[in-house]
Formats: sequence, structure tokens, C-alpha cells
Amino acid sequence: MSGYKPLSAGARRAKLGAETNKNELLEAQVLLRRAIGNELTDRQRDCVQLYYGEQLTMQEIADELHLTRGTVCKHLQKASARLSHVLQYSALGMHAEQSRDR
Repeated sequence: MSGYKPLSAGARRAKLGAETNKNELLEAQVLLRRAIGNELTDRQRDCVQLYYGEQLTMQEIADELHLTRGTVCKHLQKASARLSHVLQYSALGMHAEQSRDR
């Protein structure tokens, strides 16, 4: 005997669920990158990249971009609101598309 043991139905569902979650996460990452690139102003994009990507503090970003800390905060708030809005509509569109495919 080779020692091969087929997966139980529950294990197959769990594996399929994990693959589906991974695919959904990858799709969400693509949508987020696209939204950051297309929907934000240059200044918002810079602040988002430095804050989340480089993990700088708002004061460090302000110093680097020659802005006030309050302005950096406003750019991050507006970027967050815009991305939330765009991704919400993207998710609704993806859900509708998936429903049609079934």
C-alpha cells in the first residue's frame, strides 16, 4: 500500500474554502491597488504609501512632504473614505457578477 488516504468530504470542503478565500483575498488586493492608483490624488497616494507601506508616522510624513501633521491626517481620512466607497461598489459588482455565473 502506498499510504495514500483520500480526503474526507469535510476536508475537501475546507480545502476548497481555503482556496476560495485565498482567491478572494488576491482579488481584493488587486482591487485595492487599482483603486489607490486610479482614485486617489497624488498627495493622498503619497500619504497612504508612506503611512501604510513605509509605516511612517503622520509627523514623519508631514516632515518629508513639507506639510502639517493635520494636513497629512486629512489626506489619509479622505483617501480612506474614497477607497472605502470605491471598494464597496466594486464588491457589489463582483457579487452580482458571481451570482450571474452560478
